[in-house]
Amino acid sequence: MEQMQCDLNGWRNSCGKDVAGLKTEFECSLVQTHCKNLQVQRFKQICNSDTYATSLRASGQTGINDGQSGGNGAASSISGSVAAILAGAIASLVMML
Repeated sequence: MEQMQCDLNGWRNSCGKDVAGLKTEFECSLVQTHCKNLQVQRFKQICNSDTYATSLRASGQTGINDGQSGGNGAASSISGSVAAILAGAIASLVMML
C-alpha cells in the first residue's frame, strides 16, 4: 500500500486530477483481496471513490489549467494522459509477475 500511495502521489503532483483519478481507480482495482483485508483502513483511505474524480472525468474537464485554448488542446492532453496511464498499467502488471 505504501508503494501504491507513493506512486499515486507522483501522479497527482504531475498530472491533472482526471488522470490521477483514473490511475487511482485502476490501481485500486488491481489490489488483491488478501491485501485489502490485511490493510483495510489504508485501502479505504487510498481507494475511496472520492479519489477517482469520476465527476470531473465525466464532465470532460481535466482538472488542470495548462494554458491551451480552443480546438485540439484538450484532445492532445487526454491522448497523452491515456498513453501515460497505459504505460503505468503495463509497468504495474510486469512488476506483479
